[in-house]
Amino acid sequence: MTKEAPIFRHLTPAEREILWSRTSAVKVAAGQKVFADGDPGDALYIVQRGRVAIRKKDGGGEEREIAMLGEGEIFGEIAAMSGTPRTADVMAETDVTLLRISRDDVFNIIDKFKVVKERLDAIYRQRALSTHLSKVPIFASLPEEMIEKIRGAATLQTFRQNDIVFSEGDEARRLSSANNLL
Repeated sequence: MTKEAPIFRHLTPAEREILWSRTSAVKVAAGQKVFADGDPGDALYIVQRGRVAIRKKDGGGEEREIAMLGEGEIFGEIAAMSGTPRTADVMAETDVTLLRISRDDVFNIIDKFKVVKERLDAIYRQRALSTHLSKVPIFASLPEEMIEKIRGAATLQTFRQNDIVFSEGDEARRLSSANNLL
């Protein structure tokens, strides 16, 4: 059951009840879109029953499946946490029941539960990096497997406004690509 989803496993039963009180169930029929690339990022979802396919267009405009998610897995966190539009299409592969957590409630939950914040941050950073790499022109036409290898070797770093990322004359030790997600 979704209450045992890895992201919430370390919560006490009482904490889980608080979390579940912030969710609403959404049913989507097989073959229907949950949301589309570019839609507003107003919530994240947890698969309670069924399977969803995450699909993106590659550099050539060809749609490709990048993930198949099942019970207990989350999606939609990039847009929900960053306030940016959705970065992929999500289709119900089977009839699905999803638990929806609004953007506001996501922030309330991560303020209350440090372990959920840490896990969501890790998922967000991994997926945001993959999404960013797939949009950089020199990487956009690469197969997903190659992007995943690059993602595995890359790090996602966050800088505050006016932080110095590198200076003129610094030795070039890495390839850098910038993206303003927030």
